This record gives sequence, C-alpha cells and structure tokens, in this order.
Amino acid sequence: MKKRDQRQRRLQMVLREYQTALIAVGILDTQLRRNPSALADYELRPKDFLNFQSNLEATYLLRLFAEFESALRSIWAGIGKTTQPKTSDLLDGLAARRTVPTSVLHEAHDVRVYRNSLVHEDATDAAPVAFGNSIRTLLRFLGYMPPDW
Repeated sequence: MKKRDQRQRRLQMVLREYQTALIAVGILDTQLRRNPSALADYELRPKDFLNFQSNLEATYLLRLFAEFESALRSIWAGIGKTTQPKTSDLLDGLAARRTVPTSVLHEAHDVRVYRNSLVHEDATDAAPVAFGNSIRTLLRFLGYMPPDW
C-alpha cells in the first residue's frame, strides 16, 4: 500500500473511532436518563458525562489534525527536507510543490486555525469547523500529495 493511502487510512480510522464514540454517547445518555447514578460506581457524575459529550468533537478534531500533521511532516522529510517548519509554513510549502488548489489550502488552514484555537489559550478565536468538514478537507489535501515519498 502506498504511503499516501496509509496516511489517508489513518485519518479515516480516527473518523471511525469518532463515529463509535458518538454511538457510545447515545447509549450512555439513554442509560443515564434511566438511572442518573449509573456512573457512581466509577466515582463519576452525570456532569462528567456532559463535559465528555460537549468536548467529544473537539477531542477527535485534535486527534485528526495530529495524524494529518504527522503525515505532512513525513512527506516533508520524504522529499528530502531537513527543516522543521511551523505547520502553516508546512502546509504552504507542500501546497506550492504539489499544486494544491488555493481553495483546498485555505480550507486546510481554516482547520489548522480552529485546531489552534482549541489548544492554545492565547490563540485568536476561530470559526468552528465541523469534524465532517475537517476530515473531508484534510483528506482532500492529502490527495494532492505524492503516492509515495
């Protein structure tokens, strides 16, 4: 299997885990509606579940972007580059070398900026990017990368 395909598959695995987590949230939500103390044996409260539920998409977006950035850094090294550029410069550099359409590059930057807003306290507010849109964008960007590097 080509390296690009492997990296795209890793992003798709994060998607499948996220989808599984959404199903698990629904099941636990139903259980907690029937029995609000169902988490007590684990020293957890319904509020802990609500926090988990509200942070789920952001958590998986962080995982998704980590896989994406790892792929970009692997490509960068694979084409003989020894520098460690900022992620924004890495996106720009690879987009220029692989003729990634400007719209795809801008959407990838939107995901990066949103990811930064989730991670860094001093980051500027960014427009949220839904998980489904994020994965489509990042997979599309990777689609322009060489099959192997």
